[in-house]
This record gives sequence, structure tokens and C-alpha cells, in this order.
Amino acid sequence: MNEEKEFGEVKVKKTPPAPVKRTTVRVIRHTGSVILVSYVEDGAEKRRTVPAPTLDPDGTISEKDLAAGIPYGIPWGKLNLKFTVTLVGLEKSLHNAGVWTLEDLMKHPQAVLGALQDTYRLDYAALLSAASDYQRQED
Repeated sequence: MNEEKEFGEVKVKKTPPAPVKRTTVRVIRHTGSVILVSYVEDGAEKRRTVPAPTLDPDGTISEKDLAAGIPYGIPWGKLNLKFTVTLVGLEKSLHNAGVWTLEDLMKHPQAVLGALQDTYRLDYAALLSAASDYQRQED
């Protein structure tokens, strides 16, 4: 609803403020005056710590208040990390687990999971080290 007001010879059009954009959140934890909330952004789950009063009874928070919150967790995609997994290493692990064909792959999912765990085991140590380095920098 536009409203015109006259000031002397000049007419000024008053436009209503744009509606506040809100995001639906799920409260994970409530500690004192802050809450840890979970929400989906671009198809990915995110978490932030925000002041409890910013949460509306309908379970939403303004995008501005959400953006001002403190990100929760380690940003895994931003770690300085290089994986050492190779297709040759995966092949070796699959063969050692007795997985040679599509039929083997379909009949023995536990063996496949074991092979994947074996293949990625060394990279777990690299991930742990990178996460520890990140946490030290944040503290």
C-alpha cells in the first residue's frame, strides 16, 4: 500500500518496508540465553548458535539474525586436506575382500563397506589432523 503525503509543493510516496525473510529452524540445544539451531541452506544442513529471543514461536528466525549467529562445527570443505585415495588402492582393497564382479558387489555389501573403510583408513588420520589444526586456530 503506497501512501502519498504532501510536503509543501512536493508529494512524497511512502512505500511499505519489504517483508522480513525468515528461515525455518529446528532447535538442537537451549543453553541459557542462546540456542543452537539447525536449518537447510542450498540443500545442506547448517547449524548456528543464536540468541534465544530471535526465535519466533512459529519456529523461524529472520535471515539477518541467522546470518549474525555463530557457525557451529568444523567447515570440513574448507580444511587444508589432500586425500590419498586412489582407484588402484580401492581396487586392491576390493580384490582383497573378494569383490571382483558386479555380482560380488551386489551379493557382499558388507565386504564392500569393509574395503571402503580399509581404503579410507589412512585418510581418516589426515582428516583428524586437519580438524585438530583447525580447532587449535579457532581456540
